[in-house]
Amino acid sequence: MCDVDSKCHYQAKICDTPPPAECASDGAVRLYDQVGTCSAEKGCEYSYTDNACTRCVGGSCVSCVDPIECNDGNDCTADTCDAGTCNHAPVTDGLACGSGNCGSCVSGACAANAAKCTGNCDTCSGGGTTFNCIAAVSMCSGNCVSCTGSGTAFNCSANAGACTGNCATCAGSGTAFNCAASAGACTGNCDACSGSGTGPYNCAADDTQCIGNCDVCGGSGTSFNCGASAALCTGNCDQCNMTAANKYMCAAAAGICSGNCDVCSSLDGGQSFDCNPTNSCPQNYVCDCINTTCNCTL
Repeated sequence: MCDVDSKCHYQAKICDTPPPAECASDGAVRLYDQVGTCSAEKGCEYSYTDNACTRCVGGSCVSCVDPIECNDGNDCTADTCDAGTCNHAPVTDGLACGSGNCGSCVSGACAANAAKCTGNCDTCSGGGTTFNCIAAVSMCSGNCVSCTGSGTAFNCSANAGACTGNCATCAGSGTAFNCAASAGACTGNCDACSGSGTGPYNCAADDTQCIGNCDVCGGSGTSFNCGASAALCTGNCDQCNMTAANKYMCAAAAGICSGNCDVCSSLDGGQSFDCNPTNSCPQNYVCDCINTTCNCTL
């Protein structure tokens, strides 16, 4: 047996207390067999095996000794070094991540979070760890709409350049904008702006706004105004006069009837004024008219 100095005497000792594992080098751990052999000269001896590993510290293979070594470059994991092993636990969902402006952590990975885009026509787009709010004009409607903005807010807005004509405007609100007539762009007193689709919308004369019997709406560009049209007064002694805003009326014109028994008057309600005979001649005389002259004759 082996005595206290581990030398073998008389009977072999059972060697079952191997040395603990140790580092054979920085990159290998030495593991001793659980049962050794005993000799009178050397006592208990244990065979061993050197196993390669990434790093050996204190007789154990480890992947880390400091949490900084466990950084996986993922904003959505909490990196720790536990008992020589790197752990990457998911952080709370919703935390910001990546290099864009709308990335949020979901189950340990960076993903698009559209809720961070606060406009009415934006969406969160990207990949990997970069997600940014971008314009999405398809979320707007109408024939003169744009989606404009920056950062995390893009909103539907009017695009007046899509509407043509001298009185066109792009009108709307929210997510809908359409070309329409802008009456305020026509500066006359009898004009109207009309058109359809994206145009053209142009100012044009609207005779219905001239309310007399001898007026006409005329002009060009963005200005049309009521004016006198003497040709609409069909008598031989009339004229077209302005009697109120937007109103021109046929009236008798002084000095045209040149006889001694005539008067300029209307027999048709005011559209036509003619030199007509009167009963102002002496007895036995009659008032005869030729054109604009009526005279008393026997």
